[in-house]
Amino acid sequence: MRYRIHDFVEVNIDPDVAENVVSAIKGQIGYFIVRENSITKRCGLELRIRPFSALAANKSRQLAVVENEYSATDNCAILRSEELALEKTEKGFVIYVANGGYLSINIILQLLFIEMNVTLVHAAAVENREGKVILFPAFGGAGKTSILGELVRKKGYRLLGDDLVCVTKDGKCFSYPRSFILYGYHKGIFPEVFERFHLSEVKSQLKNFIVENMPFKGVLKSLLGKSQLGIKTKSIAFKHLAAIPVKEIFGREKILDFGTIQQVLFLQRYNGNGIKLETITKKDLSRRLFSIIHHEWMGVWKLPLIAGGFGILDLPGYYNKVLLILENALKGKTAQVVWIPERMKPETLALRIFEIIR
Repeated sequence: MRYRIHDFVEVNIDPDVAENVVSAIKGQIGYFIVRENSITKRCGLELRIRPFSALAANKSRQLAVVENEYSATDNCAILRSEELALEKTEKGFVIYVANGGYLSINIILQLLFIEMNVTLVHAAAVENREGKVILFPAFGGAGKTSILGELVRKKGYRLLGDDLVCVTKDGKCFSYPRSFILYGYHKGIFPEVFERFHLSEVKSQLKNFIVENMPFKGVLKSLLGKSQLGIKTKSIAFKHLAAIPVKEIFGREKILDFGTIQQVLFLQRYNGNGIKLETITKKDLSRRLFSIIHHEWMGVWKLPLIAGGFGILDLPGYYNKVLLILENALKGKTAQVVWIPERMKPETLALRIFEIIR
C-alpha cells in the first residue's frame, strides 16, 4: 500500500504489516492513498512501514544498550520492550512495528517534511472566495471544525484541513484533510451528517459506560497503552461520536490542494464575554504555532527522543528548522488573536468569525 503526500513524502507499507497497523495509518493519511495501477512520479523522501520481525531477524547488528529497554545501531533506535524501532535511511525513515501496536506517524512525517522546508501546523484552513487562504490555529476544542464547517457548507469556501495542514517556508498552505472527528456539540453545524450516519450521544455514552465497567478494564488499558507512538491512552472512553472521511461530508470538489496564506486568526477561548481581536507579532505567533503542534504530540515523542539520545536524530537542529519555516511563512501576513467566550456555542462562533473575515 502506498500514500503520496503532495510532492513531499511517500509512505510505503510492506504487505506483511499487521492489518490493525494498516488501518491506523489509513485513518491518518487515507486521503493521500495512491490507487493500484496509478502512474505517479516518486517522491524524493520515503517513510517505509515494516513488521518488527523484519528488524529482529537481523542478528548481526552491533547494539548499544540502555537498561535493557532501549538499544541502537548507528542508524536505528529500538524500543525493545514495545517492539518498535525507527531507522534512518538515505531516503528517509523506516518504522518497524509489532502486530497489535497502534502507529501514529505524523511526528515521523514531520521530521521528513522539514527537509522540504515544510511543517505541520495544528490549524484549520480555508480558501475564501477571492482565492486566499485563512489559517485558524488553536488548541483542541477551540472551534476549528465548527468554523470550517460553516464556511465551507454555507459560505462557498473550500477547505484544506480542519485539524492539521502543511505550511511551507514561502507562505503556502497545503492540504492535510484527515477524517473529521465529530462530537455531540457539532450537531448544530452538521445536522445532516448526524442524520445520515445515525450519530447519537446516547449511544456513545452507553458505549463508554460498557467499556469503563467491563471486566479486566485495567489489563485492556495496559495493552492499549503499550505503544509510545500511539494516541493518548489515559482513558479508553470513546469521547467522540465518529470519524468521517472529509470527502463524505463535503465532496472532493470542496477540497483545495494548496493556496497562499493571507490571514492568520489564532483562536483562544477565555472566561470573559464577547469576542475580542488582538494584534499579535509574527515572532510570538510562530512560537505559539511551534508549541501547539508539539503539544499535540506529547504522547508520541519517546522514540524520536531516544533516537536523538543515540545521535541518530539532530533534534535541536529540527526545532530550529521548524521555527525558521514558521517565521518565514508568516512574513507579510495579517495576524490576530481572536478571544472567544468559553461558553459560546459553535453555531454562534462560526457566524461571528464569518463577520470578521468577509
